Amino acid sequence: MKWEKITIDIPGHLVDIVSEFIISATSRGVEVDDSSDLCSVTAWLTQEEMETGLLHEIEAFAKGLSETPGHDAKAVEVCHEMVEDQDWAERWKEFFRPVRVGKQFVIKPRWEPFEAEERDIVIEIDPGQAFGVGTHASTALMLEGIEWVWNHMLQGRRPAVLDVGTGTGILGIAAAKKGACLVEAVDIDPEAVRTASENAALNRVEHIMNVSDTRLHSFSRSFDLVLANIDRDTLKGLAPELTDRLVQNGILMISGILKNQQSEVAGVFSNLGLSLVRSSSGSGAGDSDSEEWACITMICSGSRP
Repeated sequence: MKWEKITIDIPGHLVDIVSEFIISATSRGVEVDDSSDLCSVTAWLTQEEMETGLLHEIEAFAKGLSETPGHDAKAVEVCHEMVEDQDWAERWKEFFRPVRVGKQFVIKPRWEPFEAEERDIVIEIDPGQAFGVGTHASTALMLEGIEWVWNHMLQGRRPAVLDVGTGTGILGIAAAKKGACLVEAVDIDPEAVRTASENAALNRVEHIMNVSDTRLHSFSRSFDLVLANIDRDTLKGLAPELTDRLVQNGILMISGILKNQQSEVAGVFSNLGLSLVRSSSGSGAGDSDSEEWACITMICSGSRP
């Protein structure tokens, strides 16, 4: 099988945005080289994807970033070439190392040794082809948010948790290890359901965490904490269903949004009766320099319309 290798040279502060766009479009990972001032993001497209015009969409997106104040159009360059099939699933592992997130969480690939400290909560991940290894800023901000919620809002309670768009299952696993009594993790991608189930077993929380492709409206119960690290448009579209899944005084934590989108997204949920409790932004993880992402936490404390 032949692939089209796409290499995008961009300033470092755009790496996460471009990577997220490509991952969402292809459901595959990317390689990032940040060893110099000008970074590069490398992705691979199938010939079928090339025929759909996906390359042109990626080019237009990357170069369109120059319209945002502070971005330089001349600094964005897109190159591509046809290459023979390689074992991408193995090659990218060279770039995945243990990373500390927040004060407690350590995200560790299952094949890497790591000596944990006493207070560490270690999450072992084998991503397979699913998205989410904890190093992306939005995932890291969610993990920091989980720590904050447990310390400041749950106060010893053992919540029932719903993880929407679970990917590799990392947020659901984090909640289970923090003390959730139940975690329902859902995703529409069969590969994500398989991978998250395997990761739950790898972390010995499969007795707490159930992974499925169940649709939100199919749940008969409500949850104390709902987690959703998706994207702005999907969050807005799912807002009524996410809100309906919350108990009274339930907590909603969402990310996958940029800082300049958080007021818009929070407003959608405010109109459904939720109140903003906390917002955070920045890179979250130690291996990401992006300051573009945001995470917001809201509570269902008032009457709903």
